[in-house]
Amino acid sequence: MSNSLMKKYRPQMILLFIIVIEALIMIGLVQYRSYIVKKQEEEAANSQTQHSSAAMQENHTTDSAGRPAPEEITTLDNIPVRDKNAGENTYTKDGARIVCLDPALGGYEKGNTSETPAAMTESEYNLEFAELIKKELNSQNVVVYMTREENKYVEDTERSDLANNVYADLMITLTRDSYNGIDERSGITAWVHRKRPNTSDAAAKLILHELEAAGAEINVVDAGTAKSTEEDYYTNSQCIGPSLVLGMGSVLNRSDIRDYEENKEAYAKAVAKAIVQWMDNQGL
Repeated sequence: MSNSLMKKYRPQMILLFIIVIEALIMIGLVQYRSYIVKKQEEEAANSQTQHSSAAMQENHTTDSAGRPAPEEITTLDNIPVRDKNAGENTYTKDGARIVCLDPALGGYEKGNTSETPAAMTESEYNLEFAELIKKELNSQNVVVYMTREENKYVEDTERSDLANNVYADLMITLTRDSYNGIDERSGITAWVHRKRPNTSDAAAKLILHELEAAGAEINVVDAGTAKSTEEDYYTNSQCIGPSLVLGMGSVLNRSDIRDYEENKEAYAKAVAKAIVQWMDNQGL
């Protein structure tokens, strides 16, 4: 391009250059503004999430028990530890009605196997009955924690710790005895601590009463264990709140197991009914 032409179009070229520069600056500013806005929105969203989580946690721990909400508890690590020497009557009566169901055995501890077409082990029967009771209690707005929900081994300490640390209003260990009579039913028995705490004893008696009304053959409420009145089942000895062990007959006894298999839903309803009635009586 000749010098004369350059001189002629120089003003236009400078103007065009300025326009291009301004356009690039505007584009950069728009992009920067978009970045800032997006960043602020992300920070606001994170802040809201943290605030909501903090609020949820605060709401879940503001009662006198300090217990977390049921949906937050996935392992015992999430649960605050309680003083096991606090005594039975120190459990909270605030918040939801809470029951801890403890299906005995699990994992390599299978127990005896029934001589029925189902050929289920004691461990499987215990879990099955716990799940049936849980379903009935949930339908009546009772929160239920299970020491196990599958075929796995659980330490005794973990079982009682769960009940204590969720401030369960009642813990029930579901088990089977080893009676091997063929046709003579052994019946259903409940065991409480050998000192017979009033609240535990009352819960056990109500449960047996409702089971009998549902057609089950029951025995009395015993203190201690099946072997000794001088010893206690672990959960009864370690629970801060009321607890009992419910023996649903023997899997080795044809009459016992046949009766259970034919009436398990009715028996689960009876146990749930008794628990709710007991809670009403306790003012829970």
